[in-house]
Amino acid sequence: MTVQQPENISNFVPEEDFERESSSASVHLNLNDLAMIPINVSAELGRCFITIRDILNLEKGSIVTLNKQAGELADIYFNGILIGRGEMIVLADTLHIRIVEIEGFKRDEE
Repeated sequence: MTVQQPENISNFVPEEDFERESSSASVHLNLNDLAMIPINVSAELGRCFITIRDILNLEKGSIVTLNKQAGELADIYFNGILIGRGEMIVLADTLHIRIVEIEGFKRDEE
């Protein structure tokens, strides 16, 4: 089998026997295989939309109003995907989030 090295990957066309070769070799993964993959976790306190003019006028001490009320749950994201909501807590001078809701999971399903 020859290896093609196209300039633009979108123009790549595999050889005819490529499909037969890859279908005979199957890969089976279990949860342990995925356990060590790092995931980016982020919590969002709120959002706002402002103009570039307003951004350019920001100074030290400026206040930006977000779309949530004080004490409202923060959104929790795994790799940019909303997975739930939680409350922000401080433990030993470190900010943490306690998961309160998981997206798509109703309380009566527990």
